[in-house]
Amino acid sequence: MKSFEYLFNFIKSLSKNEKRFFNLYTQLYNRENSKNYILLFYVLEKAKTYKEAVIKERITREIAGANLGSVKAHLKEQLFTCSRLYHRKNTDTLKHYEDLGMAQLLMSKGHNYYAQEILEKLEKDTLQTEKHLDRKSVV
Repeated sequence: MKSFEYLFNFIKSLSKNEKRFFNLYTQLYNRENSKNYILLFYVLEKAKTYKEAVIKERITREIAGANLGSVKAHLKEQLFTCSRLYHRKNTDTLKHYEDLGMAQLLMSKGHNYYAQEILEKLEKDTLQTEKHLDRKSVV
C-alpha cells in the first residue's frame, strides 16, 4: 500500500472526535513554520475517494516548495502521537507504559519516592486487571 493511500485510509478511519482532538492538538503544539502537514491532513480528509493523481496534484498546489516525503512522515508521526494521546486513558496497556515511563524518568532524576508511588499504583492496577481477566476466563 502506498504511503498516501495509507495516510488517506488512516485519516478516514478516525472518528469525528479523534479528528477534533487532532485539530486541537495541532493548534496547541504547532510551530508557525510547520503548517504543511496540517494542509496535507486537510487535503486527504476532504477527498471523497482515493485517487492518487488528483490528490497529488492538489497537494503539490497547496504545499508548493516543501519536501513532500518529510511532510508525509511528519503527518504520520503527529497522527500516531495524537491517537496514542487520545486513547491513553481507555487502554490499560498504554496507560501502564506511560506510568512506567514516568516512573523511570522520576528515578533518573532522583525522585525515587514519587517513582515508588507510581510503581505501587501500577502494581495494584495490574493485579486488579489480572483478577478481572481470570474471572472472565472462568465464565
